[in-house]
Amino acid sequence: MEGLFSDFDKVPLATASIAQVHRAVLKNGQEVVVKVQHLVTFGIVRKDDVSLYRKLVVGSAWRKQIPKLAVSRGLDDEMSDMIEELISRGQQVDAVHFTHEVGLVDKFPTIPLLKAFLKEAKKAAAAITEDPNNKGRSAYLATRKEQSALKAVIKCIEEYKLEAQFLREGIE
Repeated sequence: MEGLFSDFDKVPLATASIAQVHRAVLKNGQEVVVKVQHLVTFGIVRKDDVSLYRKLVVGSAWRKQIPKLAVSRGLDDEMSDMIEELISRGQQVDAVHFTHEVGLVDKFPTIPLLKAFLKEAKKAAAAITEDPNNKGRSAYLATRKEQSALKAVIKCIEEYKLEAQFLREGIE
């Protein structure tokens, strides 16, 4: 942090269950407020805390750095179970990021995960359109749901350079 700030108050302005807020001054003199998440406390993993940390990891799975943080803090033996939990929750895109970050792509192949994600998004969109109270709004929301799912899948395909594999297997 020394490279970013000329001053950093170690005493937080506020503390909550998942983060603290500190006053700081950037090198250019600008005063800022910095949010520091408590997830960095993973360094104190004890056997009886694994369940709590698993919940934190799965609950924060959308953050890109979470898989590496979990492994660096001793949760590597839990990664397969956490990926399975993400899949069961319908968070296949997060599961794809985890598998690529921790080297479990062979155990959890990407394309089937992305297909399952799109299939679930399509089901959810169909359920939204069945709302008899607001047909116009529900059609719009269903379309947004499917578009959002497609964007997420396309982003994964591009990020992990899966174009050839995607074209070979296709998505139905």
